[in-house]
Amino acid sequence: MFLLGIAGSLLIWPLGHYPHTDSRPLLLGMGISCGSALLALVLVSWVSRRPIREALVTYGYAQGGPVWLIYSIMLAGLAAGVVGLVQVLR
Repeated sequence: MFLLGIAGSLLIWPLGHYPHTDSRPLLLGMGISCGSALLALVLVSWVSRRPIREALVTYGYAQGGPVWLIYSIMLAGLAAGVVGLVQVLR
């Protein structure tokens, strides 16, 4: 899901909608990537009726780094997506 968001944002530039120096598509891609990964964790846990916190902690450990660092990066990417969305809508 993460790579799909990044790839989608990189495809916007060749379509001619934004100049190559504009960073808004990349910001949107980061937001979509991080947001979709977090949303998938929450939805799968909710549908399977398992604790959401357990899924988030397990995912953090599976990434091989400190859980706080993994989610700090993902929340920063989500914030970048919000900034990109606000800039695009202006």
